[in-house]
Amino acid sequence: MKILRVKLLVSFILFCLKDIFYLLLLTFVSYYPLIYSCVHFVFLILLKIKASKIAIKKGKNKEAKKEMKEKKGLGEIGRRDERREGRREGREKRRIVMVMMVVMMVMGCNSGGGIKEGEEGKARKGDGSVIDLKVVGEKIKSAVEFAGKVKEVHTLVKSVDELAKAIGKKFKQDGTLEAEQNHNGSLLAGVFQLMSDVKVKLDALEQKAGISNEMKSKVSDVKTKVEAFSKKLKDNHTDLGKKDATDANAKKAIDIANAAGDKGANDLIALNTAIDGLLKGAEVALASAIKELTTPPSPVNN
Repeated sequence: MKILRVKLLVSFILFCLKDIFYLLLLTFVSYYPLIYSCVHFVFLILLKIKASKIAIKKGKNKEAKKEMKEKKGLGEIGRRDERREGRREGREKRRIVMVMMVVMMVMGCNSGGGIKEGEEGKARKGDGSVIDLKVVGEKIKSAVEFAGKVKEVHTLVKSVDELAKAIGKKFKQDGTLEAEQNHNGSLLAGVFQLMSDVKVKLDALEQKAGISNEMKSKVSDVKTKVEAFSKKLKDNHTDLGKKDATDANAKKAIDIANAAGDKGANDLIALNTAIDGLLKGAEVALASAIKELTTPPSPVNN
């Protein structure tokens, strides 16, 4: 009977604590109907489990009494078993209390203000402003892809400067270069084909959705410079489009260090400047997209 009374007392205390916790939770979760319902459900489950255990043990009350008498008849051994049983019940009570405390801690973590119902996929920053994670994520993804493709085009354009170092040269078996004057036709043909590939990539970038008008303008500017450089090479086909193109003419076409540069090198300089600006703009756009995750929006002046 003593154990049964303790169980009933614990159930009554839990029932009272439930109402007290409800009042506390209502203060924090007035804007969280979904979470409140979950907490309510957890409390009901805990109480039902407790009631079920009491009902089961009540049916075995007679056997428990008989067993307890037998234990008492055993003297010290019986008292040890009784104390062990009491400790087990105490651990069970503490476990229930700990579960309720964890629920309260979780609610406390959200009490500073969260996202209201119907705003899934959004997050609140430290300053209280709300950002749409899906929108920001798409912006970052688009900016990363765009910057990667711009970097690819930038590398191709800049490779012309490296190819210019091979004017009037051929490589030997040991991997070093040696002079071979006035045989630059294949080298210039390679540069012309490279510009054709660059133009195809720029056409794709120009049609890419999600980039700003400023970026599209920069892409168009680079494409214009590529077309101008390619046209200059074609206009000088007589001197450049042959196997024995001279070193002097090749340098005028693709060596940006050449003083004359009237066969394409000057146009290549303008192209290098434009592609540098496009790459810088793409990097700024990427940094700006990432910055949206941490920087609060500018206040609106009335």
